Amino acid sequence: MGYMSEALADGLISDSEQSMLDKYEKKLENLSDDYLSKTGNWLTDDSTKSEDPLTGAVKSISEETGGIVAGKLNAVVINQADGLSVLRQSLIYHQQIATNTGVSASELKEIKSTLNEIKNNGSSLLSKGIS
Repeated sequence: MGYMSEALADGLISDSEQSMLDKYEKKLENLSDDYLSKTGNWLTDDSTKSEDPLTGAVKSISEETGGIVAGKLNAVVINQADGLSVLRQSLIYHQQIATNTGVSASELKEIKSTLNEIKNNGSSLLSKGIS
């Protein structure tokens, strides 16, 4: 290919250069055709197939059946919206529980430290002024 880049440097294509280009083009076409034939049909453009895999799955549907299916789909959407609302409310309650638990834990630490002070300073509550 080095020869081709040097030959084409002048910007003009002679007959011999054109024949060499044609040989390279034919060689590349043969290589690509050979490769594509070995890989199968998954690389080829098959525009006759439809994009939707469900096309043709249902041959016909009555208006009544269509109405039932549409109603059930609407029920699914409504149930999902209700479930989302319940989950949001649950999250709010869990946040309130976490906040209240934190407050209770800090008060419990204060009670515990007070009991330790009483234990360490003697068991007499009268000495503390508590009767």
